[in-house]
Amino acid sequence: MRLVPILDTSVFLDAASTRGIISPSDWKILRRHLPKSGCPLSAITLGELLTGLARCSSGMFREAQQALHLARSISKSRVLGQPRSFAWENILHAPPPYWGVDRKKLQMWLELACRARTKEDLVESALPDKRTLRRGRRYVGLDLAGIAADTFAERSWYIKAIQHTLQWMSSQATENPTGTRIPSGRAEKLKYIFRRADWKKKVAESFLEGSGLEPTDERLEALATHLDAAFTLETELARQTFLGTYRFDDNPSDWSDCLQLYYLARHNHCFLTQDKRLLQRIRGCAQSDRVFTFDSFIASL
Repeated sequence: MRLVPILDTSVFLDAASTRGIISPSDWKILRRHLPKSGCPLSAITLGELLTGLARCSSGMFREAQQALHLARSISKSRVLGQPRSFAWENILHAPPPYWGVDRKKLQMWLELACRARTKEDLVESALPDKRTLRRGRRYVGLDLAGIAADTFAERSWYIKAIQHTLQWMSSQATENPTGTRIPSGRAEKLKYIFRRADWKKKVAESFLEGSGLEPTDERLEALATHLDAAFTLETELARQTFLGTYRFDDNPSDWSDCLQLYYLARHNHCFLTQDKRLLQRIRGCAQSDRVFTFDSFIASL
């Protein structure tokens, strides 16, 4: 099976960097091994690259924009839907309850961002909703601050779902499944009491919660199979948070990684990142062989 790589934001930033972190020759190797239709761009990656444009100075605009040019080139301007909607459609084969920003709008943002010559050209407009409007072939402006807010809204939902899981874990801290109380200050024993599989099941139930679908064994098993990498990362970070060794609200990029892993719901997708910690955190899960660093993916070709 030929894998279609979904690239993390860090890969595009390193490929566009003048420091040569990813060499032009290796980038050409990647392009030669892509399908003719290219590889689609993650909605999360696009949102983060556009947020980078919002935060950069006018003098750094062209450098920040280069990563978007690379993204548009290898994706052939194709953008995937939001992670939760993508997973819902590909696993449960039903209209997703989470819509977010649709693909057509995302593709429009990508085109507008790549056409601009300066940051001022990109954002200056008197139109009320610059994120969605254009006139013929001429762009009329882009609301980068609004796009950044939309990007963080997706992550905020995810963090709320994590908090729900943590509340469940906290409710179990006083009693384990056998009814034996855990002494105060010894919550670290949870890592011996609770199996990771139980935590993953709770994450799957949270995914279905509020959707109107009953969390049947069949649906939970389907989610666990197709989102194993995402659920593995989520439960590991949640466990560290509960044990007091990690603050998830101080590490937003980790939760973006969780969302990126939702794209592994399609069996021929793999994920390329520059974060070696991610590979360590999901080691041993059923989908770990579909998560690569850029260098390891090139070496596998």
